[in-house]
Amino acid sequence: MTELTLHAPSFAAATTGALLMLKMVLMILVGRQRGATQTILGDGDVDGPLYRAIRSHGNLAENAGLMMVGLALLEMLSGSTTAVQGLCGLFLVARLAHPLGLSGGIMALRVLGALGTMIVGVGTGALLIYATLLSA
Repeated sequence: MTELTLHAPSFAAATTGALLMLKMVLMILVGRQRGATQTILGDGDVDGPLYRAIRSHGNLAENAGLMMVGLALLEMLSGSTTAVQGLCGLFLVARLAHPLGLSGGIMALRVLGALGTMIVGVGTGALLIYATLLSA
């Protein structure tokens, strides 16, 4: 068995911090739309700004948690490599693009956000499997 050295996931931690701040901004935007539309519960009109704000917030919540765990584990296993930094950066850009596209009705940004998230997810998963097999 190979000895395993773990590295502190500082780059993943910084990316998580940025995503937490983005999540709080999206949460505030949902609250503002609730006040503006006087919608206490529910999501209002599916074409309305409250629905879009809720989906932007929810989509980040659906994706960020597991992705950041994966990126942190990858950084712990392999160090703060260019690959880890690139994946963190791409994920942050993708997660910024998605709510901008959704709130502004810009389909290209929504697609960029979804595609970027999928690329980071597949890349991180594959690199985690590879890193784990190397240490076995």
